[in-house]
Amino acid sequence: MYASAWIGGNMSKLIVGRHTETIFNYESIFSGCMDVPLSSNGINQALAMLDSIYAEDIDVVFSSKLLRTKETAAILMQAYYEAKKCRYPVFAGNFVENNDVEDKRYIPVFSDQRLNERSYGILEGLDKKQVEEEYGKQQLYAWRRGWSEAPEGGESLCNVCERVRQFLDEVIIPLLEKKKNVLIICHQNSMRAIKIIIDDIKQENVEHIEFKNGQFLSFNYYNGNLLSED
Repeated sequence: MYASAWIGGNMSKLIVGRHTETIFNYESIFSGCMDVPLSSNGINQALAMLDSIYAEDIDVVFSSKLLRTKETAAILMQAYYEAKKCRYPVFAGNFVENNDVEDKRYIPVFSDQRLNERSYGILEGLDKKQVEEEYGKQQLYAWRRGWSEAPEGGESLCNVCERVRQFLDEVIIPLLEKKKNVLIICHQNSMRAIKIIIDDIKQENVEHIEFKNGQFLSFNYYNGNLLSED
């Protein structure tokens, strides 16, 4: 449970999805902050994500600043519009605090750097099997799934949680308080951070949290709290 400072009787929903397969995912290469596109399979996966959100009334969408989340969001929201013939998805750039999200003609799609994948530093662009051979299986696992381990020049999961928590507090909670249903398309580690923060998962239990490409999580916001549906 993630309790915020915003208290009220409103009920709204936060849906979080991981981007679909990229060309680096397919080749098992560390992406991090390298800006790589979806694979052809990833494009199909993004279309298939519609089944999971079709019944939801989405008011606003966020992605990271990286292409793979923007592509996933664009394909998914195009399919969402064509299936429901509802509000037009419009890519609006950066979110502004007082930006009007009340126009019922549109579903604005914003991007925020705080949702970016963690930086893997010197590992970015390297094959994961080669990294395992050079540094060992245990070190590779610590870098990928641990809490405080960070490759040279990169971020730890703890670092990612710090920026994601700020994003949730400053942007998402106020929107949920206004009864806006929010969809976020992000990355493995920013999605892990959201799960850890909202469900208050202890540091020693974070290593087994991971998500497949195209997987969703759903949370309900009520009386100042975000509660997991899972």
